[in-house]
Parts: sequence; C-alpha cells; structure tokens
Amino acid sequence: MKRIILLAFIAFISIDAQANSYFYDVKVNRVIDGDTIVVTLPGIPDVFGKRVSVRLEGIDTPELNGKCNNEKVLAQKAKDRTDGIIMKSRVVSLSNVKRGKYFRLVAKVMADGENISATLLNEGLARLYDGKKRKGWCDYRKIR
Repeated sequence: MKRIILLAFIAFISIDAQANSYFYDVKVNRVIDGDTIVVTLPGIPDVFGKRVSVRLEGIDTPELNGKCNNEKVLAQKAKDRTDGIIMKSRVVSLSNVKRGKYFRLVAKVMADGENISATLLNEGLARLYDGKKRKGWCDYRKIR
C-alpha cells in the first residue's frame, strides 16, 4: 500500500514534467473565482488528488476582493459565468496540466468541449495572462 501511494505521489508531483497531462471527467468541488476552480482528480489517491486548486490557463479575471467596485462587480460576473458553464456541463476535463507559481495546477479547462478561458475572454470577463505581473481592473470598462 505504501508503494502504491508513493508511486501515485511521484506521478502527481511530476505532472508538470508531462507536457500533455490530461484528466478526463474531473469532479469540480467548487469555483473560487473566474479563473480558479477546485477539483478532485480521477485515478489519483485522495491524499494527493482531492480538492486540488486549478487555475485556468492563459487568463486573468478580476479579484472578488478587488480594489474598486468595478473590479468587484466584474469579478462576480466572471465567477458566475465560470460556475454556470461548469454546472451545466456533463464532463469537465483538464489538459496541458502543469505547475504554476504558488504550486497550484494550471490547465486548459474544458466543459463539454467548451474552453472556459476562451469563453471568458470572448465575453470580456477575462484578459490574457502569461503568469507575470497582472494589470489592475479598476480602469477596465468592458462590463457586459
């Protein structure tokens, strides 16, 4: 049993070394904000794969505890949209899984084949993000 857990741990830690890591039909435990969800990974022991934070690849959404009212309003819309996409979907999958800063996973998140990041970008609820310094949202005017 210890050997199985050790092997699962090694596989989990090495996720970022695998360029095409893929998890099909993950269980979404909750949506934290527009660009971060918490999932349980199938096939990974609970000690490593239960309630894992995943950031949506390539985007940044406003923070719920933002610096101005505009950011807070837009943040709630982004969170609600991400939650709505996930809640109506039958299958959520993660691809291109890697480690980001803060040790959380970063992945392309698909819900019934819909790229959530692309949807949020197209609807003006997110901006492109490369993992470096983020821009503020208080001057952002594209609220739909």
